[in-house]
Amino acid sequence: MQKFIARESNKEIVESIDNSTRDTERRTRPMRLKNKKNKALYFILILAVIVLICAIGFWAGSPERLTEMNTLGGLRNMAKNSAEIERIGRFAVQQHNNNQNTFLEFARVLEAKEQVVAGKMYHLTLEAVDGGEKKMYGAKIWEKPWMNFKQLQEFKQVYNK
Repeated sequence: MQKFIARESNKEIVESIDNSTRDTERRTRPMRLKNKKNKALYFILILAVIVLICAIGFWAGSPERLTEMNTLGGLRNMAKNSAEIERIGRFAVQQHNNNQNTFLEFARVLEAKEQVVAGKMYHLTLEAVDGGEKKMYGAKIWEKPWMNFKQLQEFKQVYNK
């Protein structure tokens, strides 16, 4: 009788294991599909990121951007009518007057270029009045704003061609 009970309980255990295995398989099938869907979504996401990086690379490699990057440290044109440029032009004339004991009167900035050095070097072509006559001058001003430093490097008359 014990053998019969043992066999019956073994059958129940085997059936129980079979049922749990079937249940597990049923539960994991949709998960496997979900995992495949997730893998596809991850693949699409990675592909989109790669495409975005390539697009940014092509934009950064455009001729306009390459020219701009090649001129780092070189001269760049600036808006000649900005308040900052006018302030620097007035500073140049004032410093020239103090250094040379002259009396030039600032009129306007004709051309402005900027160069990034240890700070900024401004290359200005400006117009100043000397004894009632307007003349053109070239000035280089070196500025380091974080040190509250500004120095006139060069100031000379420019002749019209």
